[in-house]
Order: sequence, then structure tokens, then C-alpha cells
Amino acid sequence: MDAGLVKGEGFAVDASVMEADASRYHGQAPGEIDWSAPERQTRAVAEFLSGLDDEDPNEDRKLPKVISPTDPCSAWTAKANKRVQFGYGLNYMIDVEHAVIVDVEATPARTYDEVAATRTMLDRSETTFGLKPERLTADTAYGTGKLLAWLLDKGITPHIPVWERYQPTDGMFSRLDFTYDAERDVYLCPNGKPLRTSGTVHDGRVRNYLSHPGDCRVCNLKERCTRAPFRRSHATSTKKRAIMPAH
Repeated sequence: MDAGLVKGEGFAVDASVMEADASRYHGQAPGEIDWSAPERQTRAVAEFLSGLDDEDPNEDRKLPKVISPTDPCSAWTAKANKRVQFGYGLNYMIDVEHAVIVDVEATPARTYDEVAATRTMLDRSETTFGLKPERLTADTAYGTGKLLAWLLDKGITPHIPVWERYQPTDGMFSRLDFTYDAERDVYLCPNGKPLRTSGTVHDGRVRNYLSHPGDCRVCNLKERCTRAPFRRSHATSTKKRAIMPAH
């Protein structure tokens, strides 16, 4: 930082998979494991059970279908085109000026935990080094509405593709087929017609964008767009910037 190699203006985040020291052949369903058995009285098991007690009940997360009885904090994963195995995600936060790593966080090799680690590393970098980036770059796995909204609330601009969680399989248009026009504050449908908003903000950050029923009624693309009289989209909005079109 003193040499100017770390600017603190832009960060990038990603994760690498590390294989856990746990046999891929001995995974079991959570209900099949006797955690009170003498061979299970290890630090790894204690940390796993303690983590279950500390989880936010509002997250409503389910236990994994397969757990390693010797290293239960690891995740059953086939990430990075590797064989199915138990593994951890090694999460890096990098200052983009000269590719200097500013923080590292280990998590189970699950997308949910890796995305959550982003908030941990950003908060820690700010507390430890006084670094608060203006922008954050990541791939689509990090493009969840919850993280994007958190970044905007922190004043950090996300350069992250929105995660299309449910890709249409019936030939209908997806969110990515709608383009946001920031100058006019409208979404443009695949036929070039605008979806406008009244400006009303719902739930603290969401605005609805609606097409005109007359435009939809005569549109030759309507069958691929919506079965309703008009198309509705919503956008997470902060400082009048819409970032997440949706059905």
C-alpha cells in the first residue's frame, strides 16, 4: 500500500477448490451418522456442530445430502470440472490495480458460502486496512439479488452479471433479453418497447417496471414473453440505478 501497488479502488473476488483430507468413498447422509460415537469426538466435528448452532434461523438452510463423517465442514462438490469430492473453497479478494491479494477466506466449496465470504472479506479489508473499493468485479455466481443489494447499500458498484437462477426451458424470454436504458430509466423488451416505472419503491429497494398492454396486445413476440396482458419486471434500485430485471 505504501508503494502504491494497492489502490483500493477496485476489487475482484473468486474462489478456487481445494480437496479436503476426507475420503470421497465414505460420505453419508446426515441422519446416518452417530455424532456421539467415540471416533467422532474430534475438533472437526465439534466445529461443524457448533456452526449448526450459530446459523441464522432466518436463512432456512437444509443440511447437505452427503457429509464426510471425518471432515463434516467440507462440502460434496464437483466444482471446477473436477471429480466429485469433498472440498473447500479458497476465496481470494484481489486489488485489480496490480493483482495483489488483499484478503483470503476459506469456506466449504458451496456457492452460497463463497458468496457470503465476499461480505466478510470486504468488511475485514475495510476494518484492517481502511480499504473500501468503489467497485467489485466477480462472475455470475456472485450475482445474487441479496449480494448486489448489499454492495449498493455499501456504496460499492457491482460489475457482476445478474444470476439468472431459473433459466426458461420453454422458449420464453429470460431476464437477459431485456435491456436497461439508464438515461430514460426504462427497460426495453426484445421488440424495443419500453417497460416504465411509477418510481414507487417497494420493500425499501424494489421498483416495478410495466409494459403497456396495448404494445403487448399487438406484439408478434408476445407468446414468447408473457401469458399475462402485460409484462412486469422488477429492479433492485439504489440511487436511481436499476440492476436486476425480472419476470
